Amino acid sequence: MFKKLVEARFELAEKEDITPHALLSDVTLTEMAQLGRIDGVENPFERVSGMGKHKIEAYGDIFAEVIKSHAGKKSAKKSANDKPVLLAKGPSATDTQTYTWNLYKAGKSLDEITAEQGMSSKTILNHFIALVRAANYVEVKNIIGEERFKQAMEELNDADPYASLSEIKGDLEVELTNEEFRLMLAWREGIGVS
Repeated sequence: MFKKLVEARFELAEKEDITPHALLSDVTLTEMAQLGRIDGVENPFERVSGMGKHKIEAYGDIFAEVIKSHAGKKSAKKSANDKPVLLAKGPSATDTQTYTWNLYKAGKSLDEITAEQGMSSKTILNHFIALVRAANYVEVKNIIGEERFKQAMEELNDADPYASLSEIKGDLEVELTNEEFRLMLAWREGIGVS
């Protein structure tokens, strides 16, 4: 699907006499490709990086048609549990992790994603860790809770840089599961905080 989105961007950019990347970045197209099916989804591009109100109004219908067309061609290819087969663009994201990503992007909570996928919260948190490492922006504070996130960030900022990770985790006053702790670390690394 990514290739089809790139082709649509190229055609639009040519018509508007601008460079394709000035129209939409590869990151924006990657996030669009990860949306999967958008039928019946209100404002599917609202949570896509680089798609502000103006670009949604100007190009949203065109890119929605590309996604719908691609989804229609893939409708015959469904997994055994009737979930859409999704394409992962991140280096370590599997189809299942991408499906988790799409549920998250659709506004589902950790508990809702866990229930829909029939997996443990530990497994879903591991999906989020892989997704963050694959450069997918996840709002971690919405997953572990804003207060716990804020407290953990403050404590991690003050942590001894020479301590082991198990020592750092053990010293935290805020309680985090191992997966929540690893998610925090992956997120901090992703935004350039060591």
